[in-house]
This record gives sequence, C-alpha cells and structure tokens, in this order.
Amino acid sequence: RRVEDIQLGFESYQKRLNLTKPDTYRSDLKQREAYTAHSNPRGFIYQNKDKKNRLMRIDELYKFSDGTLNDVRNALDDRLKGIRMQAAAMIQAIDKMLKTRRIMRSLERFVGGRQYEEDFRMLQRTI
Repeated sequence: RRVEDIQLGFESYQKRLNLTKPDTYRSDLKQREAYTAHSNPRGFIYQNKDKKNRLMRIDELYKFSDGTLNDVRNALDDRLKGIRMQAAAMIQAIDKMLKTRRIMRSLERFVGGRQYEEDFRMLQRTI
C-alpha cells in the first residue's frame, strides 16, 4: 500500500510534454523558390538536406537544430547581400535564438561546474 501511495505521488508531479514536429510542409512549396518569404504563416522557405523546400515559421525556430538555423541564416544573409530582400527580420530572429542557446549552454556549464575545456569559441561568444 505504501508503494502505491509513493507511486501516485510521483505520477502527480510528472508533466505531460507536447512535443510536435515543426509544421514544415505545405503543398504549394514545391513551386516556390527557396529562401524566399512566406506570408501566411509568417516564415521562410528553405531547402533541407534532401533539396526539398520546407517552411520555417518564425514562431517555431526553437524546434530546429543549430545546424539548420545556421545554414538558413547564412543562405538568407547571402541573398540579402545580393538581392536586398526582406530577410533581415528572419536573420535577427535566428541570431537571437542562437545567442539565447549559447547563453543557456554557458549558464548550464557554469552552474554545473563543468570546465570549458577547449571550447574557446563558446567562451569568446558568451563574453
């Protein structure tokens, strides 16, 4: 009986996480050019590693990996320098997300007491 009470106590503290995949596919994306703005929902069309067009919504940036965000950011930056399109808002949002992740990793290392070892890039970027 005591085991059941303890088990019920643990179950009541568990949270249910809503982990959904990013909504990256729309039927009209095949015809659209990659790295262009998409108005509804607000975001950008990017090409994944399989060279398929996908939608990156500006409010779902946290669902993408750092590598994907860096690739899209660099491609948008290159296009912005070449064409002067309206990619500046997306670049700023991606930069903010990457900076936040770097700061959180830095704080986790600081609080956890882990050394930076040879990760000088992270050390320089957080200072």
